[in-house]
Amino acid sequence: MTKWTICFLFMLVLSACNIVYRPDLQQGNILEQPAIAQLKLGMTEEQVRYLLGSCVLQTPLQSHRSDYVYLYQPAHAKPTQYRVTLTFSHGRLRCIETAPSSLFHCRTCATMRSTLYQKERSQD
Repeated sequence: MTKWTICFLFMLVLSACNIVYRPDLQQGNILEQPAIAQLKLGMTEEQVRYLLGSCVLQTPLQSHRSDYVYLYQPAHAKPTQYRVTLTFSHGRLRCIETAPSSLFHCRTCATMRSTLYQKERSQD
């Protein structure tokens, strides 16, 4: 009888310690700074897909927009989410937005648009 009591108390103490295994959780597209840095305005959708992989979030209502999302949640810590939103026009990359923007050191969408506009004007 005492063996069962000791065993029961041991199990009760062990369960109170909150020793539960939680694996690290990774979901979405793995986004790395070197791959994001290789994105250039004017790239085709196929070139972007080759560089970053298939998009996880793409709605049929906005076929010109691709959202690459990566979520990393360590076992017992707060999750971190990274997002890259790409906008295409006529099959070419027109805008790159990142969140958090400091992670990838990318230019803002407005700056990229003005750069693209200047390139198009110089070609005419």
